[in-house]
Amino acid sequence: ARKKLSNTAVLLYRSSWFLAALIPILVYYKYLSSGLAAFSILFIVMSLFSTFAVIVWLSWMGDLVPEAQRGYYFGRRVFIGGFVGLIVSIIAGQYLDLWKNNQYFGFASLFAIGAIFGVIGYFYQKKLPEVENVSCSSGDFSFKSVLKSMVAVTKNENFMKLVYYNASWAFAVT
Repeated sequence: ARKKLSNTAVLLYRSSWFLAALIPILVYYKYLSSGLAAFSILFIVMSLFSTFAVIVWLSWMGDLVPEAQRGYYFGRRVFIGGFVGLIVSIIAGQYLDLWKNNQYFGFASLFAIGAIFGVIGYFYQKKLPEVENVSCSSGDFSFKSVLKSMVAVTKNENFMKLVYYNASWAFAVT
């Protein structure tokens, strides 16, 4: 039941952004003294929902998208998402500049808009079909087999170049 698990975790994660949108408002009206602490705690909880959702979603999509099309599909998805993210980031920065006198409401509204789009995405994800879990149906599944697979993957030179690139990029960005 990966679809149900993924959809539940995605809905919890994406709707949590509405709570994030409340934090700047609560700080502005002095109902909350430390917005950073509240957001950090909320973000940890949200990250748990997100991590769970992504793991289940990737397994589900791995069986939903035909193997021959996965590289193209996920590559195109990342490209489009990155491009849209770039454009939206610039627009969001310009939008926050409009709120110079009260950035609390600027950030609150951006979080709320993001949450709305996240929930819209959830409804589109709900329409995807559930598929049989065939990813782990062949061979024995054990801790030893997982370790063997991990070692085998490290021998793929192109994959390891991608891992090193992604690790250095993530370190530089975050």
